[in-house]
Amino acid sequence: MKNLIITGRNLTKSYDGIHNILSDVNIEIEAGSKNLIIGESGCGKTTLFRMILGSLPVSNGKIKIAGKNISDFTTKTLANMIAYIPQYHSPVFAYTVLDMVIMGRASHFSAFETPKEPDQEEAFAALEKVNALPLANRKYTSLSGGQRQLVLIARAICQSAKIF
Repeated sequence: MKNLIITGRNLTKSYDGIHNILSDVNIEIEAGSKNLIIGESGCGKTTLFRMILGSLPVSNGKIKIAGKNISDFTTKTLANMIAYIPQYHSPVFAYTVLDMVIMGRASHFSAFETPKEPDQEEAFAALEKVNALPLANRKYTSLSGGQRQLVLIARAICQSAKIF
C-alpha cells in the first residue's frame, strides 16, 4: 500500500465558471518522494500548487493531505505542513535577508509575538545550508534574481515543513 501524502481527485479550476485552467486532474504524491510537475506555460502548474496550498479554492474535486481534506486544515496548519517557493517574488519592503528567512517561521508563533533566538538560529542554519550566510545583513531588494531564489529556498527550509 502506498504512503500517500497528497492526493487530488478530479481537480478542476475554472474562472468565471467558463474558462477551465485545470480539468479533471488526478495526482498522487507519496511521502518521501521527489516529484516534478512539468508542462507548457499556462497549463495550470501554478494553479495546481496554489490549490494544494489552500490559497486558491478548487472549483471541483478534492485535495487531501495525509488523508485529510485540505478544507479541514487551518491556514496556519497548512503553513506548518507545506513550504512553497514562488517562481517570482516582488518585495514591497526592504527587509534584510535574515528577516526574509525568519518570515518562514511565522506559522510557528502568534501574530503578536516576535521571533525568538531559536527562530534566528534556524534562519542562520537555513542560510548556511544554501551557502547564502554572507547575505544575511543585506537588503533583500538589493539582491540579484538568483540570490533572491536562494533566500526563498532558505526561507522554505527554515519553515520546517514536511512537504517542500
